[in-house]
Amino acid sequence: MTVVNMVPLAASAVGALAFMTYLLPWGRRPATTTAEGFARELEEAPAVLRPAVLSFASPAHSQLMFALLKLGSPETGFPSVEWWDYSRHGLTVDLLMGAGQTLSDWSSEDVRSRIADHVGADQVTAESPAPGWVRLELRVHDTLAEAVVTDIDQGTVTAAGVDLEAVPAGVREDGTPWLLRILYSHILIAGATGSGKGSVLWSILAGLGPAIKAGFVDVWLADPKGGVEFGVGENKLFVEFATDATTILALLQKAVHEMQERQARMRAAGLRKIVPTQDEPLILLIIDEAAALSSYAERQEQETFRRLTGQLQSQGRAVGVSVIAAVQDPPKRSCPTGNCSRHVSACGWRNRHRSR
Repeated sequence: MTVVNMVPLAASAVGALAFMTYLLPWGRRPATTTAEGFARELEEAPAVLRPAVLSFASPAHSQLMFALLKLGSPETGFPSVEWWDYSRHGLTVDLLMGAGQTLSDWSSEDVRSRIADHVGADQVTAESPAPGWVRLELRVHDTLAEAVVTDIDQGTVTAAGVDLEAVPAGVREDGTPWLLRILYSHILIAGATGSGKGSVLWSILAGLGPAIKAGFVDVWLADPKGGVEFGVGENKLFVEFATDATTILALLQKAVHEMQERQARMRAAGLRKIVPTQDEPLILLIIDEAAALSSYAERQEQETFRRLTGQLQSQGRAVGVSVIAAVQDPPKRSCPTGNCSRHVSACGWRNRHRSR
């Protein structure tokens, strides 16, 4: 074989090795094959996770579990537990699926529930990191049960330190920051009453705090509940604040006018997109309980509201006008413009309409 022929083969081998390195977390523990090793793993395991370690660390126990759960058999073969390790929420397990299996064989609610019952976990999730593989996350600890306090050092954090396309709004189950894109985006927050929509909005404002203080973000807020939820920020945090149908529609009309003026300035300057500055800040328009105007106001007010929010959502992103709307009921009729698809991102909180 010539050097020329060997080069592509070597490149392919390197690529395959890199892929497997990405796929397999080498620091994890393989399934235990010796009685001594298994006994040691079981002894070291936290009490709440011992049933799970018993089921996945030993090939004999894992095959018994798969047979009981109808995920394998001596005739057709068994899935293979390749790696497992402890995580913030419990246990992470990587398996090679059995012949003919797909992710759907593992991800149905019934299968995940039966696995959870078998190993004593509160919840089991399943995903496929690569073809033929399934990754199970066994959760025995709710990492989101406790509130997280925002830690902002006013002495060191500046507006330049706030990434408006990755604003911290909370903490994910795996402990990493929950980031939301605010600039060049529109967000729908939907959830039943008392589900925490207001807390999400306040968390977004907290994440934007340094940029708001420095003048890189102007917050315009519509609170149709008479200002009860957000009135504390009036004349302090918000550039514009409205609390009833008449003043909210006037606020929206003013936002449309500002958007159109920005469009004219951008056209004259040959710009396609605005980068927020203190002279031309991001305008963040927050509409709490948007259905109060989109569905429950007088007919003429509903039409005006939908027309104005439709203009802002269809034309505002590039000019630095972002809309965040909160609704209790996410079906189409409750969305600010009558069309949920205008929102770039959507966050659901204890929704009755899961499919939407």
